[in-house]
Amino acid sequence: MRKTHFPAKGFTLVELMVTVVVVGILVSVAVPSFNKSREVALARDAQSMLNMMSVAQRQLRTEKGQVLVNAPSALQNSDNTCTGNNACPANRVPQTTAHMICCNYMGTHDWDSSPYTFSFRNAGNAVATRRSGSFAGATYVITPDGVCSASASAPSQCEK
Repeated sequence: MRKTHFPAKGFTLVELMVTVVVVGILVSVAVPSFNKSREVALARDAQSMLNMMSVAQRQLRTEKGQVLVNAPSALQNSDNTCTGNNACPANRVPQTTAHMICCNYMGTHDWDSSPYTFSFRNAGNAVATRRSGSFAGATYVITPDGVCSASASAPSQCEK
Protein backbone atom coordinates (compact mmCIF):
# COMPACT_ATOMS: atom_id res chain seq x y z
CA MET A 1 0.00 0.00 0.00
CA ARG A 2 1.25 3.34 -0.92
CA LYS A 3 1.17 6.32 1.52
CA THR A 4 0.36 9.77 0.24
CA HIS A 5 1.82 12.72 2.04
CA PHE A 6 -0.47 15.69 2.49
CA PRO A 7 1.02 19.04 3.42
CA ALA A 8 0.17 20.20 6.94
CA LYS A 9 -2.78 22.60 7.16
CA GLY A 10 -3.20 25.27 9.80
CA PHE A 11 -0.78 26.86 12.22
CA THR A 12 1.75 25.29 14.50
CA LEU A 13 1.50 25.67 18.25
CA VAL A 14 4.55 27.97 18.27
CA GLU A 15 2.99 30.30 15.70
CA LEU A 16 -0.20 30.53 17.73
CA MET A 17 1.70 31.21 20.96
CA VAL A 18 3.74 33.98 19.32
CA THR A 19 0.54 35.57 18.01
CA VAL A 20 -1.10 35.44 21.45
CA VAL A 21 1.99 37.03 23.06
CA VAL A 22 2.08 39.85 20.47
CA VAL A 23 -1.65 40.56 20.93
CA GLY A 24 -1.18 40.54 24.72
CA ILE A 25 1.63 43.09 24.48
CA LEU A 26 -0.46 45.34 22.23
CA VAL A 27 -3.44 45.16 24.62
CA SER A 28 -1.23 45.87 27.65
CA VAL A 29 -0.05 49.06 25.96
CA ALA A 30 -3.42 50.14 24.53
CA VAL A 31 -5.73 49.64 27.54
CA PRO A 32 -3.98 52.02 29.98
CA SER A 33 -3.75 54.64 27.26
CA PHE A 34 -7.45 54.24 26.52
CA ASN A 35 -8.35 54.47 30.22
CA LYS A 36 -6.28 57.65 30.65
CA SER A 37 -7.93 59.19 27.57
CA ARG A 38 -11.35 58.31 28.96
CA GLU A 39 -10.54 59.87 32.34
CA VAL A 40 -9.24 63.03 30.68
CA ALA A 41 -12.48 63.27 28.66
CA LEU A 42 -14.57 62.84 31.82
CA ALA A 43 -12.46 65.48 33.58
CA ARG A 44 -12.93 67.92 30.71
CA ASP A 45 -16.68 67.29 30.86
CA ALA A 46 -16.62 68.07 34.60
CA GLN A 47 -14.64 71.25 33.96
CA SER A 48 -17.16 72.29 31.32
CA MET A 49 -20.01 71.69 33.76
CA LEU A 50 -18.19 73.73 36.42
CA ASN A 51 -17.76 76.58 33.96
CA MET A 52 -21.50 76.54 33.27
CA MET A 53 -22.22 76.47 37.01
CA SER A 54 -19.89 79.41 37.57
CA VAL A 55 -21.58 81.42 34.82
CA ALA A 56 -25.00 80.51 36.23
CA GLN A 57 -23.85 81.60 39.68
CA ARG A 58 -22.73 84.98 38.30
CA GLN A 59 -26.10 85.27 36.53
CA LEU A 60 -27.88 84.50 39.80
CA ARG A 61 -25.79 87.11 41.60
CA THR A 62 -26.62 89.67 38.90
CA GLU A 63 -30.34 88.94 38.89
CA LYS A 64 -30.93 88.38 42.61
CA GLY A 65 -28.07 90.35 44.09
CA GLN A 66 -27.15 87.45 46.33
CA VAL A 67 -25.78 83.95 46.49
CA LEU A 68 -27.37 81.36 48.75
CA VAL A 69 -24.22 79.52 49.82
CA ASN A 70 -24.62 80.69 53.41
CA ALA A 71 -28.38 80.19 53.61
CA PRO A 72 -29.81 79.32 57.04
CA SER A 73 -29.10 75.71 57.96
CA ALA A 74 -32.81 74.88 57.88
CA LEU A 75 -32.76 75.66 54.16
CA GLN A 76 -29.53 73.89 53.24
CA ASN A 77 -29.05 70.26 52.42
CA SER A 78 -26.01 68.84 54.21
CA ASP A 79 -23.40 69.41 51.53
CA ASN A 80 -24.96 71.89 49.11
CA THR A 81 -24.53 69.49 46.18
CA CYS A 82 -26.30 69.01 42.88
CA THR A 83 -26.72 65.28 43.48
CA GLY A 84 -29.07 63.04 45.39
CA ASN A 85 -32.81 62.85 45.75
CA ASN A 86 -33.05 66.37 47.14
CA ALA A 87 -30.94 68.06 44.46
CA CYS A 88 -33.97 69.53 42.72
CA PRO A 89 -36.96 69.83 45.03
CA ALA A 90 -40.30 68.94 43.46
CA ASN A 91 -41.66 72.41 44.21
CA ARG A 92 -38.61 73.98 42.48
CA VAL A 93 -38.23 76.42 45.38
CA PRO A 94 -34.51 77.07 45.78
CA GLN A 95 -33.10 76.17 49.16
CA THR A 96 -29.39 76.39 48.43
CA THR A 97 -27.11 77.74 45.75
CA ALA A 98 -26.99 74.22 44.34
CA HIS A 99 -30.80 74.10 44.08
CA MET A 100 -30.99 77.51 42.50
CA ILE A 101 -28.22 77.01 39.97
CA CYS A 102 -28.40 73.30 39.17
CA CYS A 103 -32.18 73.18 38.91
CA ASN A 104 -33.27 76.62 37.72
CA TYR A 105 -30.35 78.11 35.80
CA MET A 106 -28.99 75.09 33.96
CA GLY A 107 -30.51 72.67 31.48
CA THR A 108 -31.68 69.23 32.47
CA HIS A 109 -28.81 67.09 33.69
CA ASP A 110 -28.79 63.70 35.38
CA TRP A 111 -26.60 64.72 38.31
CA ASP A 112 -26.64 61.26 39.92
CA SER A 113 -25.21 59.40 36.92
CA SER A 114 -22.24 61.72 36.51
CA PRO A 115 -18.84 60.32 37.54
CA TYR A 116 -18.27 63.60 39.45
CA THR A 117 -20.24 65.19 42.26
CA PHE A 118 -20.85 68.89 41.84
CA SER A 119 -21.22 71.25 44.77
CA PHE A 120 -20.75 74.78 45.99
CA ARG A 121 -18.37 75.44 48.83
CA ASN A 122 -17.30 78.41 50.90
CA ALA A 123 -16.89 81.70 49.06
CA GLY A 124 -19.12 80.40 46.26
CA ASN A 125 -16.54 78.09 44.69
CA ALA A 126 -18.00 75.46 42.35
CA VAL A 127 -16.34 72.09 43.03
CA ALA A 128 -16.32 68.80 41.09
CA THR A 129 -15.00 65.70 42.87
CA ARG A 130 -14.44 62.31 41.17
CA ARG A 131 -16.69 59.72 42.83
CA SER A 132 -14.76 56.48 42.20
CA GLY A 133 -12.14 54.78 40.08
CA SER A 134 -8.41 55.27 39.88
CA PHE A 135 -8.83 59.06 40.14
CA ALA A 136 -11.35 58.99 43.02
CA GLY A 137 -11.15 62.16 45.08
CA ALA A 138 -9.60 64.23 42.29
CA THR A 139 -11.12 67.71 42.41
CA TYR A 140 -11.55 70.76 40.23
CA VAL A 141 -12.49 74.12 41.71
CA ILE A 142 -13.75 77.19 39.88
CA THR A 143 -14.01 80.44 41.80
CA PRO A 144 -16.88 82.89 41.23
CA ASP A 145 -14.43 84.87 39.09
CA GLY A 146 -13.93 81.88 36.76
CA VAL A 147 -10.43 80.87 37.90
CA CYS A 148 -9.97 77.08 37.71
CA SER A 149 -7.61 74.91 39.75
CA ALA A 150 -7.09 71.14 39.83
CA SER A 151 -5.88 68.85 42.60
CA ALA A 152 -2.57 67.06 42.14
CA SER A 153 -4.40 63.75 41.64
CA ALA A 154 -6.60 65.08 38.80
CA PRO A 155 -6.22 63.34 35.42
CA SER A 156 -5.83 66.66 33.60
CA GLN A 157 -5.20 70.27 34.44
CA CYS A 158 -7.76 73.01 33.88
CA GLU A 159 -8.30 74.11 30.33
CA LYS A 160 -7.35 77.64 29.56
